[in-house]
Amino acid sequence: MTKKFKKRILIIGSKEKFSLENMYVRALRSKGNKVESYHAYDIRKNIFFRFLWKYFKSLIFIYIRIKLLIFLKSKKHKFDLIIIFKGLFINKNIFLKMKKIHKKAKWINIFPDDPFDTNEFKDISNKNVLKTINFYDIFFIYSHKILKKLKKKYPSKIFFYLPFGFDSFHHKNRNIFKKKTYDLSFIGTADQKRYDYLKKLNEFKIVLAGDGWNNFNLNKNIEYLGNADVKKFSEMINSSEISLNILRKQNEHSHNMKTFEIPAMGGVLLTKRSYEQNKFFPENKASLMYNNIAELKQKIYFAKKNPKKILKIKKNIKNFINKHSYHERSLFILKKVFYEK
Repeated sequence: MTKKFKKRILIIGSKEKFSLENMYVRALRSKGNKVESYHAYDIRKNIFFRFLWKYFKSLIFIYIRIKLLIFLKSKKHKFDLIIIFKGLFINKNIFLKMKKIHKKAKWINIFPDDPFDTNEFKDISNKNVLKTINFYDIFFIYSHKILKKLKKKYPSKIFFYLPFGFDSFHHKNRNIFKKKTYDLSFIGTADQKRYDYLKKLNEFKIVLAGDGWNNFNLNKNIEYLGNADVKKFSEMINSSEISLNILRKQNEHSHNMKTFEIPAMGGVLLTKRSYEQNKFFPENKASLMYNNIAELKQKIYFAKKNPKKILKIKKNIKNFINKHSYHERSLFILKKVFYEK
């Protein structure tokens, strides 16, 4: 990486170990940039503050804003780029104050959800997000469908499509199991839609991990391992024939993080059919896709009966996956912010 790319960058969001923010921190640092991260949501570790977050969110937002302003004022150096992830707590007033403190910085938002879904109980977006879009130099979004809506609503603003990716530090192909113990693996937080899918697959041996599944009555064909760290994630993928991806509503026309993480870790992706995912990993060449339960079952049986074809898909994945790392996404961001007009 040439010297012109080396920037002083601040990331505002979460500092949780496997957060999207942390993946970008690692990727940007690997390119020679000086990157700091600010944990805007650290107060949620406290039980009292979690209660306030749920029932008095406006008060919590005020507290977060005050802490953030104190932090920004304490910085003797100035940032070239400030990246905000979502920014639910950022309103017009604090944005103007922040910009006054760091006048020369470029301000961008990387939004990993649907900014138009402003249901206050879902923590996906809110009115603050929609009212501050005009203050960002660039707003990055993961979905082509949402990108079109944003461009229509804010015709004078700059938006770019920025898909999710994989973290080359965490999402490695360890390929430690030659013999497949399970027909299918699924890693993800529990919800009713995902449960409805899994309970209809009772003829297959499934390994499952993720938060919240203790609240559901799982079929006996499912082995539940609790929450999964990266090591367990990799072991599950490599001990199963294929790995299921169930897209949530806001991702159905696009993709999600598992779209890239499963192939990066050596798994064969079985996912709901979408235009974007088919562009990333062409169906039947580098992935398997379905539209409904009947087709989903058909694809699982196909994988069980055609190991040579599945092996070919695995080999093909290598031709598609490398360009989707967060290293590549970071380069794309820097080019769009600093070097392309």
